[in-house]
Amino acid sequence: MEFIALLIALSFERWTAFGHLMRRFKFFEGYISLMNKLLGRFSFFQGYVGVVCILFPIALLVFVIQMLLLQVFYGIFGVVFFVFVLIYTLGSFNLVAHTETVDVSELGLRKQHIAEIFMQGNRNFFSVVFWYAALGSIGAVVYRLNSLLIHHDEMGKTEKAARKVEQVLEWIPVRLMALGSALVSHFNAVIGCFLKHVLTGLSGNEVILAECGYAAFGEDEIDEDKEIQDVQKKVVLVIERVLIIWLVVIALAILV
Repeated sequence: MEFIALLIALSFERWTAFGHLMRRFKFFEGYISLMNKLLGRFSFFQGYVGVVCILFPIALLVFVIQMLLLQVFYGIFGVVFFVFVLIYTLGSFNLVAHTETVDVSELGLRKQHIAEIFMQGNRNFFSVVFWYAALGSIGAVVYRLNSLLIHHDEMGKTEKAARKVEQVLEWIPVRLMALGSALVSHFNAVIGCFLKHVLTGLSGNEVILAECGYAAFGEDEIDEDKEIQDVQKKVVLVIERVLIIWLVVIALAILV
């Protein structure tokens, strides 16, 4: 049922604007601000302890709702809940719109732009899908809520701890995404970069995606003479192909 929900949610995200219209994080942002006011009075409830205190109640609530709905009407309402959670926690397929690089006339800037698109793809899809596959809807919610913590400047030590937690949560998905890009592009070039960086620490997450993402394309495919829109389309196409491989692997794992 969880896999069916994943396919439905990705289909909604890929071919409709439903996800974009539905994703409003005002509730979570209000919740985070409230928890920050309550916990900020005590130094003990900051940093990693603060992250746990903020994430745990939501994770518990999601778990309780999930268990209750799976017992109703043959679990159909549970599937609907999974779809709802995934649409809410996934990101847009319009990866280019969320990147920061504007001037991409030089090859070095194009390399940076490709890295940004790959990292955005990881945060929009791959990390969410990985933790959903590992822990169900709780994993997807925890990853997305933790990412929201990072953008709350008033969180102080808790915000810094959330950034470190994000690096931990992304360590495996980033490397699986990099490995997948080798299977759908220039295998020898990408696998060389992958093996070089696969055992790097948490700070190497963006490096391995940048190197492997860039290696997925030949110099003639992304040189300055190519229209940047064409380059962007190729990058997004590689990311979508990697996502398809992930779905196939998850489906096979379920069948086995």
